[in-house]
Amino acid sequence: MGALFLLLAWSVGIFLTRHILHLKHLKLWTVGWISGFILSTWLAYAFSHLAHALGSQTPISTSTYATFTTLLLAQAFWRKTPWRDLSLSKEQILWVFGTLFISAFLMFSTFHLETSTQKLVMDRLVFSDFANHIPLIRSFSMGENIPVESPLFAGVSIRYHFMFYFFVGYLENLGLSIDWGLNLTSTLGFATFLIAIPFLLKTLFPQNISQKSGVLAVFLTLCSGSLAFFHTLSLSSFSLASLWKGSLGRVSFLSGGPYYNWDEVITGLFWTLSVFTNQRHFAFGIAVGLVFLVFVLRPKNLDTKQSIFLGILWGLFPLFHGLSFVSFTIVMVGFLVFQKPRKPLALLMGIAAIIALPQMLSLSPSSPSAAPSFRLGYALFPHLSVLSFFNYWIQNIGLKFLLLPILLFWWKGQRRLLLILSLSIFVLPNLVKFGPDIYTNHKFFNIWLVILNLFTAQWLVEFWNQKIWRKILVVCTTVLISISGFLDLFPILHDGVIKIHDWKADVMARKVMQHSKPQDVFVTSYAIYHPVNLVGRKVLLGWPYFLWSSGYPDGLRMRKVKAILETRTPDIRCRLLHKLGARYLVIGKNPRYSEPYDPALEILKSEMHLVAEDSRYYLLDSSSFCKRF
Repeated sequence: MGALFLLLAWSVGIFLTRHILHLKHLKLWTVGWISGFILSTWLAYAFSHLAHALGSQTPISTSTYATFTTLLLAQAFWRKTPWRDLSLSKEQILWVFGTLFISAFLMFSTFHLETSTQKLVMDRLVFSDFANHIPLIRSFSMGENIPVESPLFAGVSIRYHFMFYFFVGYLENLGLSIDWGLNLTSTLGFATFLIAIPFLLKTLFPQNISQKSGVLAVFLTLCSGSLAFFHTLSLSSFSLASLWKGSLGRVSFLSGGPYYNWDEVITGLFWTLSVFTNQRHFAFGIAVGLVFLVFVLRPKNLDTKQSIFLGILWGLFPLFHGLSFVSFTIVMVGFLVFQKPRKPLALLMGIAAIIALPQMLSLSPSSPSAAPSFRLGYALFPHLSVLSFFNYWIQNIGLKFLLLPILLFWWKGQRRLLLILSLSIFVLPNLVKFGPDIYTNHKFFNIWLVILNLFTAQWLVEFWNQKIWRKILVVCTTVLISISGFLDLFPILHDGVIKIHDWKADVMARKVMQHSKPQDVFVTSYAIYHPVNLVGRKVLLGWPYFLWSSGYPDGLRMRKVKAILETRTPDIRCRLLHKLGARYLVIGKNPRYSEPYDPALEILKSEMHLVAEDSRYYLLDSSSFCKRF
């Protein structure tokens, strides 16, 4: 059922794209997937809210009937879609299979469910981020999380762009396993990202575009590098063993992170593919932005109906990836100001703004300390100077940073305008701190690098001609700007794995599933993969970093959870439980499973009903005891 839902969503998107935007062939498949994904997810989300409003205790599960019926009815219009419009050339078929192979390998090799042991197997590089994403997915597939709250901070509306994971949860709710649901959706998102790059290139350079430009642009995107290689080379001895260890046999990245002076160098992880294996919705976010740039660059080709349709799609996008929406909207507003005709873009952007504004407000952090603030120089603060700024970015962006003036001089008109407008995506995160963790700004730089790589690839192809010195220069430049990124592919390939028990193999998770309702709230310690989260139940306080970085008042909530678990005064405990809407407590039997709290274990066991236990935890129900307070 989950796979069928995905196919139905795609087919509806193809139909709408063909008959509204009049696209054909590979563009029809690609934009059809984007529009089908966005619209079907919102359709399922809307029906879930309707089911909740009508009193359903399982709104997401209940909404499947209405969603499926709507998508199936839409198939009746398929007869109006000529099959010849879906045909692909041999080159396009090869391109599609190549991007799908790269994408599937990247996603499926970093995360899967081991069915024989019911263990979630993930690369070490994705282990931390998935501790946020898996509870979110499970809150939809098993927790009926409507209206949407953070599963790690119960009782507060979510401050995270969750729609991608809502779709994955919907697929799991329909019977597709979590690994297949997440990996299939991630594969299609990343493949769409790679396919959108040559689409934008062809729009920008319709006269002199070649297959080489698209291939090179994708290669530079996959291997976007810094100058970290040269620092590593200077520290290496030149033996065969050290050469292998420092190149194809690498098990660690060339640098430690996107931080200033993390490992006594200033190059960081501004770009590795682990960005996309961790943040599975990010590639889809960039893909949608690149595709919309294709339409924005040709506004005279848009009629009123097309502008309205695209405006609706773009307006529905923020809850899929808010930062991508902000980044590309900045560029689009620039085209609205400087490019004619303005009417199609004004209509598109006006409709999008009306739809998007409530979503952007819902994503705004509730804590004043987490609001955007002025922060000059990104990671360089407080070490900022003109010299340190340029040194830092030359080290981290590599020679492409030095090529930027050449690129600005080389092109004219609309191409130069896009390059200048895209610079705002680089400047903005060097001026503003978006949230408590300054290093989350790196996604702005990732998006800017995609556009910079695109222009760099086209310049290299155009610069290549019959003169031998130009060919040598192009080859050397390509190697120098990609070698660090290429070497940083291998730590992903050689990364070790971590296995954790999924809920079917976890005794306490099964007990929680058996004895609680999907909407029940739990008091727990904040283990990074807690059994309660594996079955989609919400907790009062999950792993603090995810909450702090999203702007939740985690310190205040921690004090309340500490009081619930440690106080010896029953009325204080019960008043807090009532106020926070929590019923169950899952308490560790020893400090390993109860840290950082020191629960009054014997008092809690004497007060409350012991529902279940395993070798690690007690599951306690507070409802009967706390009725008297």
